[in-house]
Amino acid sequence: MRLVGSERAYDMDTGRQNREEGQVGSRRGSKHEPFVSGDASSPAVGAPVRSRGVPASALAVSIGARLNKARVEKGLTIEQVATASGLSKGFVSQLERGKASASVASLFRICESLGVRLSSLLDPAGGMLVRKDGREASNFGGEGVVDYLLTPPNERAIQLIETHIDPGGTAGEELWSAADVDCIYVLRGRLEVILADRTVMLKAGDAFTLSSREPHTWREPTKKQKAVVIFALAPAVF
Repeated sequence: MRLVGSERAYDMDTGRQNREEGQVGSRRGSKHEPFVSGDASSPAVGAPVRSRGVPASALAVSIGARLNKARVEKGLTIEQVATASGLSKGFVSQLERGKASASVASLFRICESLGVRLSSLLDPAGGMLVRKDGREASNFGGEGVVDYLLTPPNERAIQLIETHIDPGGTAGEELWSAADVDCIYVLRGRLEVILADRTVMLKAGDAFTLSSREPHTWREPTKKQKAVVIFALAPAVF
């Protein structure tokens, strides 16, 4: 299964076309800094994910260390991974050192360049029963986001993810798609889903289903309240 990305990225605050964090190859040939949400209250460039009392550095450092391990085991340099994933060398280096957090699309590209699943970077919940008090907090990409895998890691037919999103939290600017079917159900708060030709605003109780032909991204639009969302992916992506 390959990640399907759009040919453009959507700047959420201005509507301008923009490039993903650290992505190489803009029209001017410049290298961009790691992605940061556009509002003034966003974390500083390269700031780790912060949400729901989970130490930000713990998630970023854990994922970074596993990215580094996977790269070394493949015998690849940071420059090779950066080139293959279309990101800057400096940004990949920051990720490995736990000094930056990436969007969903960027993590997919890095994992694809390493030939590993994104789930291999995370602590599996284990077993067929996943209890609320036994879930491990993870981050599948984005800013101000904490993910909880509700299905066992070895279940590949379908995947359920409960995502807690801070005010203004986002999956990233770049439009992306990976699952054959992606159903989004809002448990609490609001979620704005951004597609190439439109945006869809969801509130608690709303559900929105997309196909693999619809690259998209999302964000918490109010920048004032948290949101809790269930993502159902078929087949499993992470």
